This record gives sequence, C-alpha cells and structure tokens, in this order.
Amino acid sequence: VANLAVKRMEDLLANGQGKVTYKHYIQAINKYLIKYLGNHNIDKIDYALLTKFAIWRAEQLGKTPSQSAINTHNSALNRVFDEALLRGFITKSQVPFLENKGVTSERRDDFTYEEYRTLYRYMRKWVKEAREGNEKAIRSLLRDYVLILANTGLRAGTEAMNLKWQHD
Repeated sequence: VANLAVKRMEDLLANGQGKVTYKHYIQAINKYLIKYLGNHNIDKIDYALLTKFAIWRAEQLGKTPSQSAINTHNSALNRVFDEALLRGFITKSQVPFLENKGVTSERRDDFTYEEYRTLYRYMRKWVKEAREGNEKAIRSLLRDYVLILANTGLRAGTEAMNLKWQHD
C-alpha cells in the first residue's frame, strides 16, 4: 500500500498537481515507514506497533526527532492509510491515532547588527571582485536578493518565490 501511495504522489508531482511536501512524504515512506512497517499488513498497524516504530525511528536518527519531522512522517503515513481506504483495504475505524511526542524546534537566532554589517559589506566587495559579464550580474542579483530578504523579513523559499521583477 505504501508503494501505491508513493506512486500516486509521484504521478501527481509529474502532472504538476502534487504538493512540494509530497517529496518529503515519499522520502519518509521509503526511508522509514517501509523499512519498519513494510512487513506488516495495513489493517494490523495499531497504536502499539506505532509506539515501537517511534522508538526505532529515534534509534535510527540517534536522537528524539523534532515535532516537524514527526508531523511529516505522520502526514506520510496518513497518505498510506488514505490509499488503503480508497482501495477498500481498511475501514476508517482501523486507522490508528497518530501522536506527536517530538522535540519542539528552537528558532534560529537573528543576525546581530555586526553580522549583518559584515555580510553586506563583504557582499559589496564580492560583487566588485567578480569578472565582468555573467558572474558580476549573478553576484549582484544574489546580493540584492539577500538584502531584500534581510531587510524585509521575507523568508527564502516559497515566500520569496512570489517576488517579481516589477515589485519595487
């Protein structure tokens, strides 16, 4: 069933209908869920087995996983259960409760003013040292991007993907 869920997510990604998180779900399914739960029937996966899986996963990672990592694994497992439900392999009442006892992630520190000043001063010099042409243009663009992110609080990734040339 896990392989069927992976196939469905891969097909959705290939058709442009999938979510970015599907890549993370596929990785969690292949690296952890199939490895530990793969020899169990989907209708036999219960709370006790998931508790043993949580202990095994922590041993594999060498630490207690973060809440974010467990959320990803739980979402991936829910995709597998959804696939089993769609195919009639299980009923809704057979889907076990998935809990999250992960470690709360700590927010990274902001740049200090001195670190920020060092960064923007170095990047100015770094752009000037570039060879003329494409290298200088790319470095200049990267410097502008870093400064926009640092000065607006915009986060790199999906938030910054909405940034357009026509934005002032």
